[in-house]
Amino acid sequence: LENAKAYIVNMYQTGSKNEPMKMLMDKDVLASVNIEGVKYDITWTITVTQGASDDVKVVASDEPNHVKIDVPDLPDTDILFTLTATVKDADGKTESANFSYIVPGLNISSGPSPEEILNNAYAIPENGSLEGTFTLTGKVISIDTEYSEQYGNITVTMVVEGFDDKP
Repeated sequence: LENAKAYIVNMYQTGSKNEPMKMLMDKDVLASVNIEGVKYDITWTITVTQGASDDVKVVASDEPNHVKIDVPDLPDTDILFTLTATVKDADGKTESANFSYIVPGLNISSGPSPEEILNNAYAIPENGSLEGTFTLTGKVISIDTEYSEQYGNITVTMVVEGFDDKP
């Protein structure tokens, strides 16, 4: 049992033990190991210590004898979590190993909320503009003007989620 745990630690512990390891994309991990002809099942659990608790999950993998650690692509902020491997022998005895991970987020500096951007945009007088660069995400509901080679752009109408009254 101790050798099975040591094998898992050697497989998945990289970098400094004082710093969380970076996980930039989903990762397949072993569901069991075979040490000297003895099979040891591994149960993986996740404890999120920073970020939404449901952002990181253990899910089925397409790889045989693996499960997948599913992490979000480009989260808004860093996600810190502990991945625990619990190795179990045929008698039900267990040994656990913990691995500290970080999913780096975009960590965009906080600016105006989508509501503030929309309110300011709706308050612009005719032929006016907002100073600065702002980002909104939403669903494009129409393309209002075709591509302009002169200006290098198109005009679209979009709806930001939760603000259907302000396309």
